[in-house]
Amino acid sequence: MFDVFEANGIFDNFDNFEQTFQPGQKKITRISHLEKNLETGWTYDWHALYRIEEGNETTEIEDITTLRAFTKDEILLFLKLTGFSILEVMAEEKVVTLVTES
Repeated sequence: MFDVFEANGIFDNFDNFEQTFQPGQKKITRISHLEKNLETGWTYDWHALYRIEEGNETTEIEDITTLRAFTKDEILLFLKLTGFSILEVMAEEKVVTLVTES
């Protein structure tokens, strides 16, 4: 089973976003900024700033991750060429889930 980011959905809706989580006594805010990085295919850099508040203390952690997206046809061809048979495809706006067997 494979999950991949769907390039059409990702690159057509390239918006920044913010999320807040509150596990226990902590408040964690993730501020995300996306930048296209097309040097190696459908890739983009995800810049995330994690702001962790606990009591009177605030800590900030920065993370940069380069992610790869695929078009549906591209991932289907890639899996076929590497010996996988596709049993099921579940396509959503930004994610394609594939059930395969080798």
